[in-house]
Amino acid sequence: MTIRGFFFPPTGSRPGVPLLWDEFFSEDKAFYDRSGTFLRLRTDIIRDERGAVHTVADFRLKLRMPNTKKKVNVVVESDTDTRKDEVASPTDTTPVEQQDKKKYFIGVQGSVGKQEHWRFKPSVGLRLSSDVNVYVKFRISRLYEFDKWSFHFNENFYSFRTTGSGADTSFDISNKVNENTLFRSSSLARWTHETQYFELSQTFSMLHTLSKRRAVSYYIGAYGKSEPVTHATHYLIGASYRQNIHKDYLFVELIPQIQFKKINNFDAEYSFILRLEMIFKK
Repeated sequence: MTIRGFFFPPTGSRPGVPLLWDEFFSEDKAFYDRSGTFLRLRTDIIRDERGAVHTVADFRLKLRMPNTKKKVNVVVESDTDTRKDEVASPTDTTPVEQQDKKKYFIGVQGSVGKQEHWRFKPSVGLRLSSDVNVYVKFRISRLYEFDKWSFHFNENFYSFRTTGSGADTSFDISNKVNENTLFRSSSLARWTHETQYFELSQTFSMLHTLSKRRAVSYYIGAYGKSEPVTHATHYLIGASYRQNIHKDYLFVELIPQIQFKKINNFDAEYSFILRLEMIFKK
């Protein structure tokens, strides 16, 4: 695998440049957009500003069903209660609390449509924890590309038997600044029946190729709620250095971050994440 070609394929090739960036950085949206078999094993070693060290692990597996022309997959994954789909944002829970809240999901996902047109991904399955919770999801996405610009729209509707329904709307605008750099603006609005308000986020990031196996991203973000009035709950500044350290499946990532949370009077909170990741895909 060559990262430079991996990031920036010849004009007219598919999938588009932004999605290839997402694949290299192992973004969750790339997991859901892939139609083939995919396995990701991830371990985060987190050191907070008090010097405490925590470990959070998760996995995601997508198996292509035979004789379905890549249209049906079995999906098995671990996740937390704070995430109902591929969009993740910083929360007020600690890594230990996140690990304690981890749930496991198993389901079947279908796929209709092509990458350059509307794509529909219905899925149904079970959330496994102390009780069994049935869920149904329906994801709609579309990628538009114009010269160096791309626009990626996602709408995800979901319903859990015990916690009710919800919807996530996300919109990414990406610009290929040059052969090695991509700028991205990402917006998200999430509403759930359980909370009865919108969770909002806006992030800006720059992704830069350093060599054939190394890349770095820089990002800032603002996160908020619409209850009781629309307000910011925290801000985030961070960077991510990622390197492919063995063949095409083993990666290491260094992630320093600074968060400013309203619950802590927006005082700076520093953390550092060492991420080890194995990815197998076919």
